[in-house]
Amino acid sequence: MYKSKTIEIFQSFDKAEKAGLRRWVHSPIHNEHQDVLKIVDYLLSRRKITATAVKRERVYKHLYLEAVYNQYRLNHVLSLTVEVMESYISYLVSKNTPLVAFLSIANYYKRKSLPHLAEKALQKAKQRLENTPYQNERYYHNTFLLEQAFFDLKGTELRQQQTNLQAIFSDLTSFTIVATLRNACTAISHRSLYQTDYKIPLLDAILKEAQSTVYQDNLVVQCYYNSYMALADSENEVHFKTLKKLLLSQKIPLPSEALKYVCLLAINYCIKRLNMGAENYVQEVFDIYSYGLEHTIWMEQGHLSHSTFKNIATAALRLKAYDWTEQFIQTYGSKLRKSHRKDYTNYVKAKLRFEQGQFSQAQKIIVATDLIDLFISLDIKLLLLKIYWNLHEFDLLEAHLDSFSVYLNRKKVLAYHRQIYGNTISITRKMMYANLEVLSEREKLHQLILQTNPLTDRPWLLAQLP
Repeated sequence: MYKSKTIEIFQSFDKAEKAGLRRWVHSPIHNEHQDVLKIVDYLLSRRKITATAVKRERVYKHLYLEAVYNQYRLNHVLSLTVEVMESYISYLVSKNTPLVAFLSIANYYKRKSLPHLAEKALQKAKQRLENTPYQNERYYHNTFLLEQAFFDLKGTELRQQQTNLQAIFSDLTSFTIVATLRNACTAISHRSLYQTDYKIPLLDAILKEAQSTVYQDNLVVQCYYNSYMALADSENEVHFKTLKKLLLSQKIPLPSEALKYVCLLAINYCIKRLNMGAENYVQEVFDIYSYGLEHTIWMEQGHLSHSTFKNIATAALRLKAYDWTEQFIQTYGSKLRKSHRKDYTNYVKAKLRFEQGQFSQAQKIIVATDLIDLFISLDIKLLLLKIYWNLHEFDLLEAHLDSFSVYLNRKKVLAYHRQIYGNTISITRKMMYANLEVLSEREKLHQLILQTNPLTDRPWLLAQLP
């Protein structure tokens, strides 16, 4: 029972939600089953939910003291418990989305032929929408639903008077533009990672409309429009520059999660440019990450993602901002989740020591690091490659290149990442066997490094040529 849906849902509730669940199941309006009440009370009485505490036979005995264990009867009660919990979740969601409640109330009054009460409910919904700080696709979808509800209440009754049809069309169009462009950006990212193409109906018309005077001052539309155009045409910097200016100098009315998504789109564009050899985009990446730190959009429930932590430090180190990186590790290392804290802070510390020329110290830190996931393993192997090169440990380097190649082929690495690391391994191997004292060989390698794509470590590889 420990892995049942009932327990999974119950453990998702925080302390306040559990207190509300107790009141919910004790209300005969929301729960008619005494066995459901007993199960919830039993779960609430446990100091900790363990496999032993919720063993099926133990729970059944709590429900039916003298009865012989009946699996099917317990399954039925658990199913009823899930239904009651999900009705409680629906209530919690409706509390956080009052517009839905107002629209439902208005619809009820309309069906009961109480139009004046229906209009009051819609006016409350309108007031709530006008006070919302965000204007994402959900906002435009809600304004469309609200205008449609006003029209359904009044429009058909007063055909001779002016209606709000124009507002309906405007809000529906705004919703369509924002939602389509946001998802189109995701489609471009998926296309490069998974080699999947998508047909997006009306995209050309939407892009044209987004450029019209109607949407020139709509920060959300311009944000997603420039995000899409930057990703679709990575060689044209104009749209990225506009997007960055919007992010850094304007208050885009988007919630934190949506702003984070836009920042990641901008960073993806920068990474494309970096892989094309535009090293100046390291500063652009750092600026966007710094903006995210300043506005706390990278934080999730008080924690900083381990991958974001690594990426920020990597950008700072490529700018040789060593003091900043040291302070960053001290400030944000403790904000990583405990499961990833040691390995990711060790990796960043090792990378910092490497960039400072302390190669042996960097190697010692790596030795004390457990390779807990695929991506940190890849990055540590890449760092070891550079350490062996700089320490002139070419026998170790040769063995490491072989094992690194095998690791890439054996693990389930995305094709794009396999290509990036594989290119670095291939060129390092050629550099190791080449006579770098010969000008023609150096020039040949120099051209190979410049022409190979993708190649994230192009600057480091070029710096190794005397």
